[in-house]
Amino acid sequence: MKKITTLLLIGFFSLSAYSQEKFTGIGKLKIGVDTSIIADLVSENSLKKIKIKTFKDFLKVQSGKNYGKINYVDGVYFADATEAPGVSVYQFGEIKIAGIPIEKVVLKFYNNQLYSFDSQYSKELLNAMKTKYPDFEESSKKDTTSCINKATGNKLSLESTMFHKKWKNGTITALATIGNYYNDKCEDKLLSFVQYNDHIISDQVRDLEQELSKQKETKKAAETKAKLSDF
Repeated sequence: MKKITTLLLIGFFSLSAYSQEKFTGIGKLKIGVDTSIIADLVSENSLKKIKIKTFKDFLKVQSGKNYGKINYVDGVYFADATEAPGVSVYQFGEIKIAGIPIEKVVLKFYNNQLYSFDSQYSKELLNAMKTKYPDFEESSKKDTTSCINKATGNKLSLESTMFHKKWKNGTITALATIGNYYNDKCEDKLLSFVQYNDHIISDQVRDLEQELSKQKETKKAAETKAKLSDF
């Protein structure tokens, strides 16, 4: 009887420890790892490197067994590209973690440290996160969009709902979002993503980007003023 009780207690504490496990990332993608993780992902998933110079390159990297570094290119829009010093951004088409396909992965590093990454939402990914990290919050938000129906020209008010699941561990959060929304043409669109983030470092990077933007605006204004010196 004593032996059975001991085994039950061991099982109980093991289950308690498991249920209290805090979110830090998925698989090798842990907030705080360095850029050496890129080589591991490339090797394990047999990825092909694509040099992103054009928007076509950018779209190509988002699918299949491809990856590339997203650099800021003046005049060309790449999502997540930044000029902030110390920040590097990498896009992956598809990788697998514990056998689960994860698509459209974007890794963001600051001073060689992973501080944020995004991926496409999927039921398989979400179920794995819920199973390993059962301590999360659920919420939903309704929104009303005023739009013009392209076919009829009528003005409509359409309601949509977003559903969220959120994990928190100190400064680290993970947010899974899925739902629909309507654009200004009353077209029904799907939005789904999972975002993993250290909000302290993200705030630091945002401050760097804002400061850089101010410097560029000041420089541009000074150049414009100089051209008008003889006006």
